[in-house]
Amino acid sequence: MTRSTALWAAAFALMTLVSVSYSEKAQIYVAADDRAAVYLNGELLAKTYDWPNFVNYSLNVNVGDVIAVEATDLGGGYGVVAALVSGSKQCVTKKGKEPWRAVKSSKVRNKDWKCKGFDSSLWPLPMPASFTETETGAAINFPYKSTKAQYVWARRAGERSTVALRLVVTRDCV
Repeated sequence: MTRSTALWAAAFALMTLVSVSYSEKAQIYVAADDRAAVYLNGELLAKTYDWPNFVNYSLNVNVGDVIAVEATDLGGGYGVVAALVSGSKQCVTKKGKEPWRAVKSSKVRNKDWKCKGFDSSLWPLPMPASFTETETGAAINFPYKSTKAQYVWARRAGERSTVALRLVVTRDCV
């Protein structure tokens, strides 16, 4: 066997050991009282500026991708709700539940929190918002019933604050 043939054989053997990742079509829904910006791996996807409205964005995601939401309250009630839906799988915001993490954005010192490679595993789980999806302040027509997503906020963040929410996409999501 020649050296180049041996290299090709080794490369082929290595490729068969590595699983090939693929993109899954998904839908991201995000609403906030009062505004939110939605990112995929640090790239801005969409913004919403008023509590009755919500983001409904189609995207392709892979396991390990990062969905980040920066939500701001301008006063009064506060909350943000998010749902990543792919077929029958979904990862939604729930009070005190994974997979989303939430922190007051002033606590985030690293500007790369919206990107892959940032470790948010020690961020707290989302806390209850000041209202629920059935109260005034909730986005009109958001798919609450089908996703069971809940409005959340970050610990020690209240009115007139900005929160950072982060989801690392897992096989449970797509």
